[in-house]
Amino acid sequence: MALEECKEKFNNFTQNISMMDAIFARIFGTYEDEKHHGTPFSHCGTCGNIMTIVQKHHKLFCRTCNKVLTLPQNGVVEAAEGILCPLDSFQLIIFTASNQVTSYMLCPWCSNNHSPFNNLGPRVTCNICPDESCGFSRMNNTLEDCSVCNQGHVVLNQLVGDRLSASCYYCYNSVIIMENVQTVSRSPNQCPSCSAFKFIVIFWGIFDKNLMMINRK
Repeated sequence: MALEECKEKFNNFTQNISMMDAIFARIFGTYEDEKHHGTPFSHCGTCGNIMTIVQKHHKLFCRTCNKVLTLPQNGVVEAAEGILCPLDSFQLIIFTASNQVTSYMLCPWCSNNHSPFNNLGPRVTCNICPDESCGFSRMNNTLEDCSVCNQGHVVLNQLVGDRLSASCYYCYNSVIIMENVQTVSRSPNQCPSCSAFKFIVIFWGIFDKNLMMINRK
């Protein structure tokens, strides 16, 4: 009896789901209604024009190419000024997670299943990308193997304010390394003890320091 009742409720809901969609559309609006009223945001690598962003739907839209690209959720996105993906010329995006620890770069085109490295997954971000010509790729920012999952690598994140962190692109384990940081880059030198790459940190108001990645094993 209970099974028949559940089946009847399910059929009723699926038959009338358009009514629910209409109610939500009146309150929140649909993407189709709002895509032409987005905010200018970043450079389109196909036509060279500016794509607009519809924040609450987490999408980029190019009016010229009629392209729609999905952005990550549960965080804040901003366009990386003057920085284009060497693979497709789309402007890179900085994503900062809501936890204010993880922050990484992504190409909106590559991360929407258009990367030549799609064997790595459907949403390739810069901290996964193996393109050696890009300064934001995994190849130029990996510090060490991840000792938590033993499958990914620990990669330097983009700065969140003045806070430096690193995280594994596979298991997303994140560690805040230090604060009061102005700029950071990976050094070509490795630690003789654990083989982790060193990184160069410039602190606000302090001389340059050449620091070694902490071995967390």
